Amino acid sequence: MIALPKSLPFPFSMTAFGQGAIGWGVVLLLLIGWMGLRADETKTLLQSQMPSKAVLIESKAAASAAAQAPQEAQTPLNERLAEEIDGRLVPRADLTTGQTPFEFYRRPVTLLPGRSAVAVIFMNAGLAKTLTEKAITDLPEDITLAFSPYADVITMQAQAARESGKEIWLHLPLQNENYPNPDPGPATLLLNASLEQNASRLLDILSIMQGYPGLISYPDHAYTNVDPMVNPILRQVFGRGLGFVDGRIDRAFWGTPLALENQYPFAQVNVLIDPMEAPDMIEMKLKQAENLATKFGQAMIMTPLTPLTFAKVQNWTNTLENKSLQLVPVSALLKHND
Repeated sequence: MIALPKSLPFPFSMTAFGQGAIGWGVVLLLLIGWMGLRADETKTLLQSQMPSKAVLIESKAAASAAAQAPQEAQTPLNERLAEEIDGRLVPRADLTTGQTPFEFYRRPVTLLPGRSAVAVIFMNAGLAKTLTEKAITDLPEDITLAFSPYADVITMQAQAARESGKEIWLHLPLQNENYPNPDPGPATLLLNASLEQNASRLLDILSIMQGYPGLISYPDHAYTNVDPMVNPILRQVFGRGLGFVDGRIDRAFWGTPLALENQYPFAQVNVLIDPMEAPDMIEMKLKQAENLATKFGQAMIMTPLTPLTFAKVQNWTNTLENKSLQLVPVSALLKHND
């Protein structure tokens, strides 16, 4: 058994105890009063040191308010026109309303009577970051930017392009005739791949960014209407409510029969500017587009995004009004059922 001490180790006085308690009470009251006067400042200090859900709630509220603010140039993203598949957010048509991403995300334009329409697609937007930013801010709104799926900041720049009023499209890498030299990259859809492999790669590409009305192929692909991979790929693209632009100019679009039969939105490039062409050749190609538009009512140009083509196209667009031509986004030239 533990023996308790017979007396406390220090002298105890009730008088001293009472005086101490009164003293501590006064101190406590003063502390409470001081905290009351500094309540707002104290609350701010505490919140600044709490990396908790409060910051997330405020951020979500601000984002929600921004999403609900009126968009002067482009409509906001439509969550009903996307679905998640294995963690990938991909476009889809809204089966309840019949609305499609092509219809929702294409830039509205009114074709002017007495004018022929010309569209300009700048390829591989996003790869040259600074030049892409310049294209977003300096080129006319009706210029179309086709983003590379390999661009580093594609989501940020695509959103900036939409906010500037431009129509954005996404490139679809397809196996080219000299594959693998050059190699279109790891996302390429291959002619000898399995249906499952190409379907998975297509979903990867479709999920890279949001807010685009369709896909644009590169001009050197090897796909033809006799290839077994044609219909499965196009049925996925068109079935999700997207448009398609074929970049080849030397033969008919490989999906024309399927598109015409189902009234899917599609088109084909008329004039292609090569990355290595000289300034005078670029001017000749632009003149060729003018002649085609005047003769057939429309023309579609696809050009790489380089400092030279940027300057040439920018100057050329300033001359269109005097030539009875109208610059339009590429979606305005797609055959589709309104």
